[in-house]
Amino acid sequence: MKLAKNAKKYNFITPRDYLDFIKHFTDVLKTKKEELQEQELHLNTGLDKLKSTEAEVIDLQQNVLVDIQKDLTVKNEEANTKLTLMLEEQANAEKSREISIKTSEEVKVMQVEIAKRTEEVNADLGKAEPALIEAQESVNSIQTSHLNEIKAMGKPPDKVRYAVEAVCCLLYGLSTKPTWKDCRAYVGKPDFVPTIIGFDKDQVTKKTKEFVKKEFIGTDTWNIDAIFKASKAAGPLAKWVQSLIEYADIFLKIEPLRNEVKELEDKEKELSTKSEELTTKIVDLQNNIDQYKKDYAVLIAEVERIKSEMDKVTDKVERSKQLISNLSSERTRWDFSCQDIQNRMATLIGDCLLSGAFLTYLGFFDHSYRKFLNQEWKGCLGTAGIKYKDDLSYLEFLSKPSERLMWQGEGLPNDDI
Repeated sequence: MKLAKNAKKYNFITPRDYLDFIKHFTDVLKTKKEELQEQELHLNTGLDKLKSTEAEVIDLQQNVLVDIQKDLTVKNEEANTKLTLMLEEQANAEKSREISIKTSEEVKVMQVEIAKRTEEVNADLGKAEPALIEAQESVNSIQTSHLNEIKAMGKPPDKVRYAVEAVCCLLYGLSTKPTWKDCRAYVGKPDFVPTIIGFDKDQVTKKTKEFVKKEFIGTDTWNIDAIFKASKAAGPLAKWVQSLIEYADIFLKIEPLRNEVKELEDKEKELSTKSEELTTKIVDLQNNIDQYKKDYAVLIAEVERIKSEMDKVTDKVERSKQLISNLSSERTRWDFSCQDIQNRMATLIGDCLLSGAFLTYLGFFDHSYRKFLNQEWKGCLGTAGIKYKDDLSYLEFLSKPSERLMWQGEGLPNDDI
């Protein structure tokens, strides 16, 4: 009403403005609270470090020599215990070596049998390889123009589409049919044919194989001769797919046997290595015992060296304590900063409410009305018992020093908003 009467202006406040005010308030509150908490964390960390360092240094001075002497006693006992353990381990090593040798012989017998069975299956695998090689040569003879014909097909015949989709499934290990758009992209790659020629025939998974057989080869649409008639490029691709699936059927058939052989070979290798290690360990045990006797004498000499080092540690501790004392003034400043942060936290809600209202409502008004509304808001906060900073500067509260310097550099006035 005052604005309408004095300035002949109208400014209507809507629920949308109130929602903006709430958003500004929560955003500013979140940002400022995080800033204050981070500052407080850093200050408290520094204070805690100063308070704990002196205690840690004194504890080090009082306990380090005792701890080292205790450690020396423990080491001496460990050496004697180690000697007894070594003798026990020697007997265990002999027993383990016998078990290892016996197990290795059993594994070799099993390997002979598995190798015999694998050889029979590999004979079938060898029958499928020539057909696969022939199909690869057929793919290698595909001309670029024939592939371009496939790429140009917006809606290819089913036979052509099936052949290309099956190839993509095998090359990329897919278990769902790719879109024709993806298929055209695959065919358009410069290394499409070389990828087929260099494809590792042993990497076809059972899941992919079964999917290709069910969705493509096992359908009525799949007919190699018919596919060759439909496309000079799709024919060799279909031939390669069928040959690879036939090879994969046999290859996957012998996979359990191959895994079993590998497992036994690994076990034999592990046991053989363990047997060799145990044999070597037995020879080394006596040498180790003698060495530990020498180590014991070295530990006694080490005590004297540690005593000398203790004098140096003590001197270092004293200098550290002096440094901590010299930092007492800095501790006072940090304590003051922590109290200042607590004061700012106490008025944070009120300051953020004023700042949120400022960002939402004051942009329409001139300086006098801004001042008037600001006083009105502060009165409302006072009535509600909400603390706020009396000399709150919106400019400093809502911006960073670097931003204010940038504004001055751009010619903006350095006054309160």
